[in-house]
Amino acid sequence: MRHIKVIILVCGLIGFASITCEKKSNENVSCPDSHVTLGTLNDVTGIIGFDNTNNQYFINKNVDGTIDGIYTLYPCALADEYKKVNLRVFFSGELYVTDDLPKPALGGQEIFHINLSKVAFLPLI
Repeated sequence: MRHIKVIILVCGLIGFASITCEKKSNENVSCPDSHVTLGTLNDVTGIIGFDNTNNQYFINKNVDGTIDGIYTLYPCALADEYKKVNLRVFFSGELYVTDDLPKPALGGQEIFHINLSKVAFLPLI
């Protein structure tokens, strides 16, 4: 009987801990003052995702005119209201790279940081 109470207590604590834990992002709170801009995206659409390995949100944008081309863009600053996986957004910004970016995991994938100048919710179709 004593073992059952201990098991129930441990299970309860684990369940409580899993409910109260939140995803915390290690995203930078601001963009670097100086970086070399590699390109600009203007008024494009993408989908928000979350990288569990790096604990960061990103935006996936399909590359126009390709079959498998995709940009994975890590914003240096992203407002909390956009931190929702599978959220469709309309955005603009400057692309740049740093040494801390993850390596591409898919063929046709290119990975950048993005300094967002505009981001908005995209209505569902």
